[in-house]
Amino acid sequence: MPLVIKDNGGKEQQLRQIITEEMNSAFVGRKQDLVDSARDVYAESFTLGELTDMLTFYTSPTGKVFVDKMPAITMQQMQRGGVIGQKAAADALPKIFDRMRAAQMTVPKGV
Repeated sequence: MPLVIKDNGGKEQQLRQIITEEMNSAFVGRKQDLVDSARDVYAESFTLGELTDMLTFYTSPTGKVFVDKMPAITMQQMQRGGVIGQKAAADALPKIFDRMRAAQMTVPKGV
């Protein structure tokens, strides 16, 4: 997708709108497939008792707060995790390249 956006500089908003509309259209009629898939994953992952306990939790006041806050919490954690991942990569890459050189492997130019 970045190449498509790059090749259409200045039209990113319009391109995003087109992509959103077409993807939404492509999912029309596939809702039941998504529901069935989720059902199967849950059925394969949890016992009936566990599912019942989850339903009890999610319909409780605390469960409702959890459901309400979880998307924002997930986004925050993804952002923070990305920063940590970048720092880890910055620490690891020089060592990776050193080991590649020692093993007589090709290291990207400029490194």
